[in-house]
Amino acid sequence: MEIKQYQNELSTKLRNGANFILSGAVIWPVVALIWAFVDIDIRAKSGITWSVGTCVIPLAFLVGHLLKIPKTVKDNPLLSILPILIASQLPLFPFLVYLLVNSSDLFIVFLPTVSAAHFFTYGWVYNLKLFYDFSFLMSMVMTILAFLLPTHLWWCLPLVMGL
Repeated sequence: MEIKQYQNELSTKLRNGANFILSGAVIWPVVALIWAFVDIDIRAKSGITWSVGTCVIPLAFLVGHLLKIPKTVKDNPLLSILPILIASQLPLFPFLVYLLVNSSDLFIVFLPTVSAAHFFTYGWVYNLKLFYDFSFLMSMVMTILAFLLPTHLWWCLPLVMGL
């Protein structure tokens, strides 16, 4: 099999990561609600946001189970490089931790922007141009909205991510 065939197999059998996308569609509005309606310190909101964000993966596994999306595709060699592609995003974590600790008000801007950008990798994994486009478009939308919206409306950023 050629690389494109392996990519298409992952795309079909893993349904383009629909379980993770649906999980994010649940988590991001929860984050928006926290930022819009919970009256606590910004640093605490950022910490809660980080904590809620960790629920994406377990929720994705639950959604995948309900939708009968397999966790793996047997004998597909691309799965062996997937952890490397995912790990390529780990260098962003120190930056997010820095924001969490030192500029908590900006955390709500950068987390959705970074989350949108990470879809770029999956454009290659699933051989799907939509992921490339979505990654670029949503990163730009998050950035533009952050510049245009007053800070008290930044809770809209995670809401837009969830749409």
